[in-house]
Amino acid sequence: MKYELINPIKRTTSYVREGTSSKVHFHDPSNILKFDGSYFVWFTRNLEDHSYASSYFAVSTDGIQWEIQGEALPLGNQGDWDDSGNLAPYVALADDHFYLFYTGFTNKDLSTRHLGLARAKTPWGPWVRFKDESVLCHGQRQTDWHSNMVGDSNAVFREGKWWLYFKGKKAHEKPWETHIGVAVSDHIEGPYEVHLKSPLFDGHAFTAWKHRGGIAALRGKYWPEILWSEDGLDFVDTGGRLKNYSTGLFCPENFEAGDNLRGVEWGFDVVEENGVRFLERFACPFMVVQR
Repeated sequence: MKYELINPIKRTTSYVREGTSSKVHFHDPSNILKFDGSYFVWFTRNLEDHSYASSYFAVSTDGIQWEIQGEALPLGNQGDWDDSGNLAPYVALADDHFYLFYTGFTNKDLSTRHLGLARAKTPWGPWVRFKDESVLCHGQRQTDWHSNMVGDSNAVFREGKWWLYFKGKKAHEKPWETHIGVAVSDHIEGPYEVHLKSPLFDGHAFTAWKHRGGIAALRGKYWPEILWSEDGLDFVDTGGRLKNYSTGLFCPENFEAGDNLRGVEWGFDVVEENGVRFLERFACPFMVVQR
């Protein structure tokens, strides 16, 4: 298994960006979904350092050329827990509905980040917030590893349950000193319980996906290591390396019962040019080798 995740070759194929303004940034690309012959990707559109940050989406018929569609999920109503912004969308398919996990915050304070959930009948929306409260909050005790914030979720259906991987940190830790844990639920709508083995590894803008019968992971901007876990909890370094800023992959097997015996072939990352961040569509096969 390990050799399938070693020395991948990453090749840029196209970009998604909004002009060249230094005030508008695209980051946190989601996973990619295919629906009715079109591909969908969601991402954070960040205006002037989170003065207005919300989840946007783009659509493609061939997976190469993309058209920005606009805002998918606006800010919450004034006084709500997510009225200052929503970031880092991730969209899963379950029970004939689409579920958008996102990171919300209030009072213009990123330390108030929790995980929210919205639901729609199609990936076009409209998205309706599932509850008036977050689906997963940060830890309530100062000693909790995720006591300062939670965010950047990835959802995977395995062993009859939903595994919601997410990042968190304590108040004294720096923004990049984040850790990845997992919360598990019988239903995609929750309730989720943080697994006692959390945190599982250090990571930031990470991504997790099914590979064979286990879970593979990229750790994000500060770590190039490619990880794998047979049980979804105990991760090992495969020896593979891939420079990545914040990655989302096309892996529909994440939401199906059983293993991913295909692998993944492409996704999105974030690149920066002249101080402006935008999305890079890349090819980078992590294919399962059939013997």
